[in-house]
Amino acid sequence: MLGAMSIDELMKFYDETRKHPRKAAWALFGNKPGSTAACRDLANLAANLAAQMACLLEGKSNEAQKYKDICQRIIDDLPAYAVSMAQ
Repeated sequence: MLGAMSIDELMKFYDETRKHPRKAAWALFGNKPGSTAACRDLANLAANLAAQMACLLEGKSNEAQKYKDICQRIIDDLPAYAVSMAQ
């Protein structure tokens, strides 16, 4: 889901999810344990993916790699039920 979004869409997801993480968690995952934290992590992932994309568009490949590494660490720490949202 996040991997197919544009920079603007990623930032909109970030904004909406950060404002209402419990509401977003319920909509995305129902009542799964840790879902609010997973939503916060997905919001952070969205912001970092947007930053990575912006760096790539600006030709800043070293900076983009840093954001890519951050994104991977976030994905690695997501609960299994949230990983599909990251892709």
